[in-house]
Amino acid sequence: MDSNLKFPFSKIGNRFLDYPIYTPVTLWQDFDCSSPLNVTEIKEYTENGIVYKEVYFSGRNIEGRSPRIYGVTAKKEGQENLPFIFIINDFSLSVDKSFLNYFAKAGFCAFMVDIGGENNNKDLKYTIYPESVSYANYKNRQKVGEVLKSVKETCWYEWTATTRYGISYLKSLDENALIGVIGIRSGGNIAWMLAAIDDRIAASCSLFAAGWKINLSADLTADAQKWLAGVSTETYALKVKKPIMFLSASNDAFCHMDKAYDTLNRVPADIPLIFSFSSRLKGIMGHRNSKDILLFFNKFLKNKDINLPKIPKLTSNVSDGKLILKLAADTSEEIEDVHIYYAEGESNPEIRNWKNLKIEKTFEGVFQGECDFFSAKAFLYSFSKVSYKNGFTVSSNMLSLNLESLNLSAVNKRKSQIIYNSQMGKDTFTCYSFNEDAVNASMFLETPNVRVVLGPMDIYGITASYKALASYKISDPFYRGDKEKIFKFDVYSKEAQELKVCFIENIQGVEEIYSATVSLVGGPIWQPVEIRTIDLKTTGGITLKDWQKVSMFAFESSVSGVFNNILWL
Repeated sequence: MDSNLKFPFSKIGNRFLDYPIYTPVTLWQDFDCSSPLNVTEIKEYTENGIVYKEVYFSGRNIEGRSPRIYGVTAKKEGQENLPFIFIINDFSLSVDKSFLNYFAKAGFCAFMVDIGGENNNKDLKYTIYPESVSYANYKNRQKVGEVLKSVKETCWYEWTATTRYGISYLKSLDENALIGVIGIRSGGNIAWMLAAIDDRIAASCSLFAAGWKINLSADLTADAQKWLAGVSTETYALKVKKPIMFLSASNDAFCHMDKAYDTLNRVPADIPLIFSFSSRLKGIMGHRNSKDILLFFNKFLKNKDINLPKIPKLTSNVSDGKLILKLAADTSEEIEDVHIYYAEGESNPEIRNWKNLKIEKTFEGVFQGECDFFSAKAFLYSFSKVSYKNGFTVSSNMLSLNLESLNLSAVNKRKSQIIYNSQMGKDTFTCYSFNEDAVNASMFLETPNVRVVLGPMDIYGITASYKALASYKISDPFYRGDKEKIFKFDVYSKEAQELKVCFIENIQGVEEIYSATVSLVGGPIWQPVEIRTIDLKTTGGITLKDWQKVSMFAFESSVSGVFNNILWL
């Protein structure tokens, strides 16, 4: 044991542990970012007006050896003295030119490094870690919460150290340029860490990452305690010193929405904070949230005069036995659009059916509506989004209400057999991608929209502009299918094609997809389709037992179909 360690031994009960538990302060207080970079320029080239430079440079000194970090910069041809945006990709992925292009075209010098090292892909350049820290290679990485000695001997420490030397490299290019950090999925956890420990950055943004990767309901092992204290995002949130933005999707699998709020609530009150959840989406930003990214970095890296709206405040009260949700929004900028969403009876945010509350404006910046629900004995969840004319979209706090404790009027509702008809407009439908592993700039660039369009016989139907049309409505107790029901819908397809009808079970975060393929007749007709549980199978041939645990249905085809009259028979 190193006698120079600057912390006490840890204790559980009456037992002293023979390892240190680091905190964000003690873990990084003596970190040295000044080792020689020894930069090697691999090549510089120009494509479509963007100048790329590939380099290797050295990281921290590890027993006389240093990682050789692979990095790439990108900027518009002829532009100089630009602020930097340091993009930290998902750990399993290397440098991605789509992200570099996106920020270079927006007027920044974009920069990425490979963090994950060797990952069974010999065709890509990657960061070379010394053998003594071979666990920093993604293929050898430790599991979340696994710490053999202290968190200094983990992949998470090495990956964060690599990004800190990435910042040193940018400072070597231009000591006075402002640096912003944006982290994507697992890289977003490092974005939180850097906002707490590295004063050389000006602002930080995390996409789809807000910590809470260890199950706190289970008995915590000694390893898990070390991991939580030293490298968990939720711990670093308490120490954030730089403006920070968090963007995610309400139904995302990587980031638990409710737990994300726990992290956001830890950010010190004096730190500029903005966050927004794209409603009903998973794994993609949505075009309104994507606008926040460039506005945020233009404000804090280019010193643009852009107002950062305050976080809206969502509250509730009971009036005459009715539940009223009320939103108070910042009025320092002109409000363009307001939505209050609510979902009932579902503790797992991945599968909530977020419904739009019908609201009215009562005062300037104040909106409210009466909440309709299926059962007065369930939990109800609610959040809101406010979009401003200056481009920013911000979310409110989240409410979690036990309806049974609120003395509400009795509710006597029967389940609805009608899931959708064209009179419901866009309803709560969404766009869904089954390719969850795709992480590139399409999450910024795509505009996933649901549209109501005119179909055959002058009858309207619903369709998706991106990937599959989907809905979480059957996770809602009002629309959930009974055991013997038949799922029926009408579909219009311009051309003959195969339609894949999918039903997803999500049990404690583990998904199982059951699907059936339907041959569609092309042309101006509404084709009726009936689906029974016996028709739906996994790729392994297992048949869906019943509808009770199904949380979503989705229609996937090469050419988007138009759908109407979705119901239970």
